[in-house]
Amino acid sequence: MGESYQILLLSATVIPPSHVPNLVLTDPGLRLLDYERALAFYLTLIGKGVDYIVFAENSNADISRLHELVHRNGLQDRVELISFYGLDYPAEYGKGYGEFKLVDYAMSNSRLLSAEMSKAVIWKVTGRYVVKNLSEVIRQRPRLFDIYCNFRVGLTRPISKPKFLKWMDLFLLAWTTTGYESVIKNIYQELRADQHGEAEVRFRELLDRVSPPLRVVNRYTTVPFIDGFRGFDGQNFSQGINRWKYYSRCVAQRLTPWAWL
Repeated sequence: MGESYQILLLSATVIPPSHVPNLVLTDPGLRLLDYERALAFYLTLIGKGVDYIVFAENSNADISRLHELVHRNGLQDRVELISFYGLDYPAEYGKGYGEFKLVDYAMSNSRLLSAEMSKAVIWKVTGRYVVKNLSEVIRQRPRLFDIYCNFRVGLTRPISKPKFLKWMDLFLLAWTTTGYESVIKNIYQELRADQHGEAEVRFRELLDRVSPPLRVVNRYTTVPFIDGFRGFDGQNFSQGINRWKYYSRCVAQRLTPWAWL
């Protein structure tokens, strides 16, 4: 990707609206602690794969603690924190709709993104999650792409009536200016859960339609190692069976790279 800047865009909703489908982690205080913990980790990556961080929060919450964290680390010139109200839509539209509506706001209103976008790769990470090996993920990125993502396949439950399903990970996604302008911008309008179901499935459907010359790389070179609690069931990605799934994917990536786990 040449000498492009690597900008981390952390998406956040401290105070989620009530009745959001498939969301069990709703306590604002606990969510803010998650965001603070994650941001503290990502600050340590500045100069180690990450050039700038934009933290964008869409419930207009008080994030003064995060500002204090950035100031204590002397990184005001490298980190931008944005809090605005972007939840002016029915809760049944879902998390994916809200997150990528937030992305558009950040891309249009962030000082850092406006200044560096033409020569930047944007790494969107769901802000409560810590991608512990993010520096390696960035370092091992493909040389050329417009959108860098991870497709998945599997069977739904119940086992008695399984259904083959294609989807993609949305906790981590990277794009260039071309990728954003061609695909990501305004995609939230296609992610309404009440019309299209799960955002991970719908987003995959939309990317499957993308054709050259746009370059979509749909498999991570490095499997991200996530520490954080999933919003839809409260399970930690780095504990129990989820930790073993991570190791299994790492092994499969080397031995059976055609297997979409």
